[in-house]
Amino acid sequence: MNDSQDVDVDVESTEDDTTVVVTDSENYGETQRLKQIYKLRSKVQDLKMNQNELSKEYDDYWSNRRGWEIFEEDLANAVALYGSELLPLFYSIDQISEEDYKVTVSEGNSVDIRFFVDKDGMRKNEGEVGAYPSLFSMSVFRRLNELVEKSGLGLETESETEPASI
Repeated sequence: MNDSQDVDVDVESTEDDTTVVVTDSENYGETQRLKQIYKLRSKVQDLKMNQNELSKEYDDYWSNRRGWEIFEEDLANAVALYGSELLPLFYSIDQISEEDYKVTVSEGNSVDIRFFVDKDGMRKNEGEVGAYPSLFSMSVFRRLNELVEKSGLGLETESETEPASI
């Protein structure tokens, strides 16, 4: 028998035509978003903890730029990304006021978190675009963390009182 001949065979279908619907059980999407936010927070903390090693590494790699400038860009960008995930959540929370978005770094030097995030941690200074200094970035980072606590978005941990079972 060659392939061009038709064969009449009855095939019994064993497939079930049941419709399956997947739902967001126990706020899976929200949980994943919070995990992402805390990963971004951890990245900022890691950058800050390793700032000296990173700036030396950047010095060795980039011959035309100072390592500290590149570190400040990385830090400002990481803080801005962390903020960009948090701001939409903050906008829907009544406890956060207009004043909460303003960060005073030193006398006469302040920044609005929304502006910092919108510009990815970059600013124009003496005609050139560059990252905000790490002092500004870390002030914005601390304020974002304060707003996380104020908004009730902090992680709730459950402690197990029973021994682990397999």
